[in-house]
Amino acid sequence: WPQPVKEVVQTASVLGQTFDLRVLARMWPDHTELAVHMAVAEQADIWSTGAMQHYRFRHALLRDTAYHMQLRAQQRILHRKAATAIIEIYAQTLAAHYAELVYHYRQSEDRAHEQRYNKLAGEHAAEQYENEEAITYFSRALLLTEANDWTERIALLLQRESVYNLLGQRSAQAQDLLELRALAAMLQDEHAWQAVLLRQAYYLRVSGDYEAALGVIQEVVARATAHSDQATETKAYHAWGRILSQQGDAPAALGPL
Repeated sequence: WPQPVKEVVQTASVLGQTFDLRVLARMWPDHTELAVHMAVAEQADIWSTGAMQHYRFRHALLRDTAYHMQLRAQQRILHRKAATAIIEIYAQTLAAHYAELVYHYRQSEDRAHEQRYNKLAGEHAAEQYENEEAITYFSRALLLTEANDWTERIALLLQRESVYNLLGQRSAQAQDLLELRALAAMLQDEHAWQAVLLRQAYYLRVSGDYEAALGVIQEVVARATAHSDQATETKAYHAWGRILSQQGDAPAALGPL
């Protein structure tokens, strides 16, 4: 193949087996010649055209060969360009492309951006009730978060703990709560501490330890009242009523509720 065609094929290989021509065009410096190079590659049976300006490599081995022919440094550059292009092109529907951004930023070894998009991908997956995927993304985001960034770690752990709760994975949930308590104590942030205690109380309630749950909720109420945090106080009183109701004390539950 002519050198420019070879370079187009190698650039496209970074995008995967199937790719969007618009993304490739953003990555390619000479837009005027790109259509010609694409046509030459198609005539050589490198790829075929699909709907919505998408192309597909005809053989996975061909795509893999084009990708691995490149130096790692060049791959990193192209993956970063791919991520930038995706953000620009899909700005209005970016959530659907978080997984691609996670992949490209990981391959470009951009730790900060990979962390950011793992978190966003986890939130999007959780909203879609794709809970296992959400756990994977949140866990990766935590791995990429600095150990001393306590605020970010608390935020991620609260999100992952919530998904563990939905899945009924109590052991993993308890482990996250243990780490959350330790981080909240170190951070000495009252709002974070109350959020963690609320989650702890919920865990204890669904685990059937009503007395312990009640004790934690009473602590949350006391803290929220002392700090004039009406939103947390309302949540705590609601949780208090739920605990009493599950204990079979319906009349008492009406007070907190």
